[in-house]
Amino acid sequence: MKKNIIKLLSISSLMIFFMFLGCENNDSLSDSVAIKSITPTDPYQGDVATLKGSGLENVNYVFVGLFDAAFTYNSGVISFKVPNAAPAGKNVVTMVVGDKTRITSEITVQIKPIPTIAVISPSAAAPGENVTITGTNLNNSTTIKVGGVAATVISATATKIVFTVPVVSNNTVASSIALTTTFGTVTSTSTFYASKNLLLNSELELGTGDSFTNWSKMNGGATMFATVVSGEFYSGRALKATGFGSVGGEWRTQFGADKSPTIIGAKYLVYMWIKGSTAAGSMRFSTNATGGAAYGGANTIGTDWKQVTFTFTANSVATGVVLDMGLKTDTYYIDNITMVTQ
Repeated sequence: MKKNIIKLLSISSLMIFFMFLGCENNDSLSDSVAIKSITPTDPYQGDVATLKGSGLENVNYVFVGLFDAAFTYNSGVISFKVPNAAPAGKNVVTMVVGDKTRITSEITVQIKPIPTIAVISPSAAAPGENVTITGTNLNNSTTIKVGGVAATVISATATKIVFTVPVVSNNTVASSIALTTTFGTVTSTSTFYASKNLLLNSELELGTGDSFTNWSKMNGGATMFATVVSGEFYSGRALKATGFGSVGGEWRTQFGADKSPTIIGAKYLVYMWIKGSTAAGSMRFSTNATGGAAYGGANTIGTDWKQVTFTFTANSVATGVVLDMGLKTDTYYIDNITMVTQ
């Protein structure tokens, strides 16, 4: 409350300050202080703009709208920083000189198009394979680094960029993706490996109707569907599955991948994107192998997209990944299921 009161008092004081200045716009210096030009006239928030004119050595304050702008004066030129809080659109630039004379001009403030990352797909790719990023403001002289190594950008639009995965120093650990444009850098927070994805059709894009190529509805198939509804997929096409709802019956709703070649004794990491219809859903991973099944722990699934993981040591020369979703009657949305060597 105290902070809010102080804030209101500050705003009130600033308004009174400008009202007071407005009443004195015709003081003696008004004829000697003038703005000849502002460059640029359409700066971004946080950019530095320059004022040229006469009598500028007498300027005490510069405001953009109602916000104080830090400035310097040198050889008849004022350089000021457009406040980050300045609203987008037309803004009055106000110079206040020693005798409280107010001189004004106008600029159009633009919001800086800082890049954002929404989706990275697939979630693992070997060197030489392509990956797509979707987001915003991606096409301003964009460069990409994967695990600190420069990647080749294939194409870029404002909302989608495609790049080729480079060779990284260690492909058995997750690699961050740093995307840099003229206006800033954004680094991925999701799990991505610059390594071969061992699961076929891991993005679940292939298949007809409610079927998925290289995947089987092992149990509870009547409640599993393909979905392309906005908000129900991470990238393009996803699995929508409703659990059977039985304590100890995780296996009653199962979705399994075709077996992939594995090396006995080697470790593998499985991870995927998932969200649920409630805040307390539950699912686990397991394996389908001749050497016996391995089981992961229960993963609590909420209503926001997140990546869940499972690590296992192979006991067979071929292993299938299985999603066990039968514990609760929640509905789950699943996409980009990935397996990599550790």
